[in-house]
Parts: sequence; C-alpha cells; structure tokens
Amino acid sequence: MDIWWILLFLIVRTVAEQSESKFMNSGAGLEVSGSTEDIDRKNYRDGGNLTRFAELFNALKSAAFYFMPIIHWDRVKSAKLGVQSKKKNDDHMDKIDKKENVTCVWPFAQTPSENCVNILIDRNNCGKINHKCNATCKSCSAGVCSVAPAIQLTEPKIIWQGALNGSKYYGEFDVTLPLNITLYDIKTNYVIVTPSGALCLGKCSYEYSESALPNIKGFSGATAFPFSDDLFIRNGTAQGLYYKVSGKTPNQTVVFEYYTTLLLSTHRICHFQVLFFESRPNIVQFIYLNVPDIGSSPTVGVQNLFTGLFMQYSFREPHAIMSNMSITFDTKNNNYTAVLLCGSKTCTMNEACVRNMCIQRGRLSFTAHWTRSNGRGYIIVRTPLNNTIYFGSPRNKSPVDQGQHEQVGNGTQVDNIYWSLNRMLPKGLYKICFSTGSLLNGTDKSPLTVTIEIRRFRQSMETMSRTFNRSTTKLNECLDTSDTFIGSYSSEEKEQNCHFQILLFESNPDLIQFIYLNVPDTDDSDEIGVQNFESDIINLKYSSSQPFFMLRNMSIIFDTNQNIYTTAIICGSTACLTGETCVQNMCIQQGELSFTAHWPQRKGQGYIIVRTPLNNTIYFGNPRTNISVDQGQHEQVRDGHQVDNIYWPSNRMLPKGFFKICFSTGSLLNGTDKSPITVTIEIRRFRQRMETMTRTFNRSTTNMTECLETSDTLIGSYSSVICEWPYAVAPTATCVNILIDRNNCGKVGHECNNTYNSCSGGVCSMARAIKLTEPKTIIQGAINGTMDSKIVFVSLPFNITLYNDTGDTVYLNLHGVSL
Repeated sequence: MDIWWILLFLIVRTVAEQSESKFMNSGAGLEVSGSTEDIDRKNYRDGGNLTRFAELFNALKSAAFYFMPIIHWDRVKSAKLGVQSKKKNDDHMDKIDKKENVTCVWPFAQTPSENCVNILIDRNNCGKINHKCNATCKSCSAGVCSVAPAIQLTEPKIIWQGALNGSKYYGEFDVTLPLNITLYDIKTNYVIVTPSGALCLGKCSYEYSESALPNIKGFSGATAFPFSDDLFIRNGTAQGLYYKVSGKTPNQTVVFEYYTTLLLSTHRICHFQVLFFESRPNIVQFIYLNVPDIGSSPTVGVQNLFTGLFMQYSFREPHAIMSNMSITFDTKNNNYTAVLLCGSKTCTMNEACVRNMCIQRGRLSFTAHWTRSNGRGYIIVRTPLNNTIYFGSPRNKSPVDQGQHEQVGNGTQVDNIYWSLNRMLPKGLYKICFSTGSLLNGTDKSPLTVTIEIRRFRQSMETMSRTFNRSTTKLNECLDTSDTFIGSYSSEEKEQNCHFQILLFESNPDLIQFIYLNVPDTDDSDEIGVQNFESDIINLKYSSSQPFFMLRNMSIIFDTNQNIYTTAIICGSTACLTGETCVQNMCIQQGELSFTAHWPQRKGQGYIIVRTPLNNTIYFGNPRTNISVDQGQHEQVRDGHQVDNIYWPSNRMLPKGFFKICFSTGSLLNGTDKSPITVTIEIRRFRQRMETMTRTFNRSTTNMTECLETSDTLIGSYSSVICEWPYAVAPTATCVNILIDRNNCGKVGHECNNTYNSCSGGVCSMARAIKLTEPKTIIQGAINGTMDSKIVFVSLPFNITLYNDTGDTVYLNLHGVSL
C-alpha cells in the first residue's frame, strides 16, 4: 500500500514544480521587481488566474509536505497521525530555533529558561547564573552580593545605569514624561536630570557647582536640588538614575530615583527619591533612603530664577540630611516640612527612630536598646555634675543640668535619657550604665547584649555595647566600679574647637606663653611662633602646618630675649616633658610608639603584655629585649594600680609588622570586688592620632607571660605599618590598594575568584585588568580619582624619537601623547 503513496507524492510534486517553472519563466505576474501596486494590477488584468493558480500551487505543495512524514515513517497508516506528527516536529523545531535565536550581550547572560539577565545587578544571578544572594545581602552590585540598598522602584525606566552605561559624574539627561508636573506654577512634561543631584524644569547646569540658593550658575526656571553635590555613578553597579510613573489619571505619581556615591568617597552611598504628584501641583517631596554619615551637607532646596523665589533647607550644614528623612516643599505657599520616616510612623526632626519607635534626640541623648522583650531594663547616666538620671529619678532640679528620662513604649526594648535642644549641656565626662532589671530574672537567662546609641546635635552617632551574663545589683548609681557600668562619653573631646590662652607677664619681660585648652584632633597644625620684623631675629617658629605638633593641654613658652622656647604637657598638678604624655594625671613615656593600659582604681595590680612583630614578649617580668632592632621596654607607672606602659624610645627603630596587645588581670579580680573590670589600651604613635581599644574582663586571666591569639589575655592587634586610603594593611604587614587588588578587593583578604578578571573600585569585576606587570602609575582612578582634561608629563630614562623630534619628556592627557 505504501508504494501508491509514494507514486502519488511524486506525481503531485512533479506537476507543481513544472507549473511553478512555467509561470516564473513567462514573467506572468510573479516577478517581485515591480511594486505591490503593479502586481495587484497584473492580477486584476489576468482575471484572477494567477491568484487561483497560486492557491492551487500552495495547496499541492502543502499536500506534498503533509505526505512526507507518512512516507518516512512506514509504520504510520493514516494521514491524521501524519498531521499530528508534523505538529510535534514543528513544535520541536520552533524550540530549537528559539533557543538558537537567544543572544545575550554582556553584562547579560542566558538563564536556563532562555531569558537574558544582567549578572552585574541581578540578586538571583549575581556574578553568574543561579548564584543567589542570601538574605543578609540587600542587592547585587558589580556581580557581587552587597549590603548596599537595592533600587526601590519596581521595573523602573533607566535613565543611566552603571551596569549598562558605565561610570558617570557630570552631564544632563532629557526625560519626556507622559504627564505634566508642576513646580512654582511652571507646568511641563520635559525634565532635565543631572547626576550631580539637580532636577530641572528649565535650563540645567551641565556640571556640579557648589553654591547656596539661589544658584544662578547655569540654571534657569524652576529647579529641585534634592542632594546637590559631587555625585558619581560607579561602573558595573546598579547605581544610576531611574524614574517611574505609577497610578492612573488624575492621581499619577512620578518618582525619580538617584542611586549614587560621593565622587571623592565612592564607598559612601547617596540614595534618594524625588516625587511629583499629578493631583498636587507645586509639591515636590525628597525621600532619603541612605545618605553618608559625614560632617558636611549638600545643597538641598528648590528655586525659581524667573521670580527669584527659593527655599533652602541646607547648605554646608553638618548632618542636616539623614537617612530615612523626608522633606516636602510647597512651592505655591513657599514653605516646607521635614520628618523622619520610622516604620509606619513619622518622627519630628527633634526625634530619632529606634526600633520603629520615636524617641527624643534633643541636644544630646543616650539610648539603650536590647532584643529581649520579656522584662524591663533601665539606662542610668551620671552627668559631669554628679547627678544621676534614670527611670526612678527622671530629672534633677539643677538649672544647669536638665537631662531627663523618657520611657519609650512599654519600656521592654528601649530606654532613653536626653537633654532638650533649648537646654545647656554640662561639659565633661558622662558615665553610662545599664540595669538589667527583670530581663535576666525569667526562664531565659542567656547572656543579654545591650547597645547604647549616643546622639549629639549635628554630629555622627556613636555606639557602645556590653553583654551581661548575670543580673546587675545596682539600680540607682553609675560609677566606674558599678556592675552596671558600660562606658564613658565626653561632651568636650568631640568638639573640634580651638580654645587657647596667651599669657604675658609684667615680672618676666620678653616671655610669652601659649596654653592650649582644646585643639582639633586633625592631621596638621597652623603656624605657631613669634616674630619681630624690626629686628635681625625676625621669628621664632614652633611649627608650620606639621601634623599633631599642637596638642591639648600643651604649653609653649617663648623667650624672645634668648630666642628659645620650651614645651610641656600640663598633667594635673605636674608638667610632662617632651617625649612624655599624660594618663590619669600621671606622666608616662610616649616615645616613637607606646601601648598604655589603664583601668578604674581598685585593689591589686594588672599588667600589659605586648608581643612584637619579631616575636619578643615584653611585660613587667621581662621589661626589655636584648635585640638591637627591637628595643621596646616596660615602664612601671607609680605603684601600678591604675596604669601600665610599654614603649619604644624616640631614638630607636620600630619593628615593622603586627603587635599583639594583651592584659593580665593580675590580682585585680582576686579581692572582695570581683565585678567586671574594663581595661582601655591607648596606642600613641609619634605624629599620629591616638587609637584606643577596650575589653571587659569578667574573671581572672591565667596566662601572664604570653600574648597569643588564643590567650585569654588578648585584647587586640596593631600594625606599625601605616597605610593611607585606599591602601590597607595586609597580613604580611604591607600596604595593598583595596580598590584594585584582586586578592584584597574591597577589604583585606577578600579574593576575587576566577569568574572575575579584575578588582575595580573595591568590587570584583568582569572588566579586564591592567596587562602591564608592576607598571609605574601616572594617573589611576583608585588613587587620583576622576580625571578629565588634566595634562601630565613623564620624564623617561632615555630619549624617544617621533618625526625626528627627540626628547626624554612626554606630555600625556586622555586624548593622546605629545613630545
């Protein structure tokens, strides 16, 4: 039976091919060189014969095609099954064609479901397909899971994105909206967005220009400045500019989202939104999702240069803009409101948000919070005027010390003490304590960690914490020896003010004395000295912008008759000499490097132990080494009951590498007072800022003569190798650039795997690395920042020749090289 099907197929196919050849060769209407109109006229002229033949021809060819699977599969006995087989074959071919047609261009990659995803920013395919970021990470950035916040808008339109378009730090982008927005009665659907934090309904400045409002540098018409600063979009990241229109007319909302960093500090995220409302013309809202905790602030406000109206919320005001803050400007009534978003609530700007609850922030606040909610705990603060504030004594009656307790919610998670903005703040040392109350009295007696947040008006927040293993006993006191003690805070030391005195003496002519009561803890000093232009001896200079030459509690006496000066550190009732410093009103040796332990006074002695990079251990029982290249030595400070010190003299070489610092409690916890003792280590380096580390000991230590990572005496480690950003100290005691080192990318020890080609901006990247091995750096983004048109010159060790012009100096910029 199958032979007849074959013969039928051959006859039909032969007739179809002959007919097709006849019509194609006769030029009867199937030529496609003419227009569609010509073909239609020919079809009409031939009375439809061509059309009818084409239908017959296609039918015959279709029939032939449908017979093919029947012929190929000799077990199939019906045309119906042949049609089903044809359909399955077509479906299979469609899938093959579809798969072959999927082409993903970097940074997109193909998923098993045949979709293209951006592996630089997709948290479910971060860096490679199916690599999912866990719940700890908020986003995928540059192909690495990150704790940085992700874009908040769902499926927004991309204006510019680092993962698609590369880096950007200046320019302007035109956006045409499907609806009009209004600001200062200027209505338009055409908006200009700049990476530097300006959004214009008129002319925009192409580059960032620092200015208070009104800013006339390149702007005209109505402009919103949500965060006008030197902002930067990093290559290969989700950072960028986005927008989305949501809702239905007449209640549509336009949201622009900025996700950027600061140009000179690319690890500081600036993430905010700008909202316009169709139903609320002349209103614009700024929402700050994340802003850097830095000492200065950008320009924030709105302006209309056509009328001269403007509203400025901040300009160079420290900590004026905070994360989770919202500012709404009403350009019709020329006013604004600012609040903090706190869960489902809003806090005033005199408040702060802790655990989704609003607390009083005031001029100064100490806020305790903890995780357990099956009881109550209480913060206790002893002020510099020796007043104790807690829930049982919520405020004192002193007119110069008006701190007060605030119960937050039901008191089971947060407790707060604050000083109002309109109250003077006592200057000096505050002691912070915490009573565990009923938190450790229930069935859950596991250790409890309490965090203290210290907020100061227009300053960075500070924190301290302590873990309590058992219930405290003291509720109404806060002393260094209390079992509730957590730490101390000075209201003076954070003030970066210059406070000094100049003394002249009737009985001592030609003498002048400078006493520095408070000086900023900065890297350099102003010029200090005396001069006389009318004398041959024109000046007597102590320092000229030298780092840490001017110290707090320092005294300099100039003798203009002898042309000499003397310096000293005022230390209680004594004065410390050059090379010494003051700790607990006692003078100690500082030298080139010193490690000083101090603790609250109690019976007994404790001892600092230091293990040097050359594996020598120094402590009171082994006060110095016999090695010429490692001459650290122990110094007993008075009776040793409060301070212990190890130092390297100023005229000795310092071993390079990591020092381990330990502390033996000695007999401090062996007496009747066995309450925890907190030990502070002060690390002083010549011409460097002092560093500190602390540890609270709950029981006596056992190792007195060793200082290892596993020792129960260990407090921490310190590197004598100093690296300045973007360099960091590696375990080998060398400086590595964590912005570009693929073995230490972003932080020391974070190694980029083989999936990545390089480390760029502190993030593992698919971008190609520098090919030269250990080249000399002319300009590098990781060190010099962003460069545009700067010209540099390079002196070579030999001459080079071009067009018979010979020289050893080459001039370069981003556009080319010149001799």
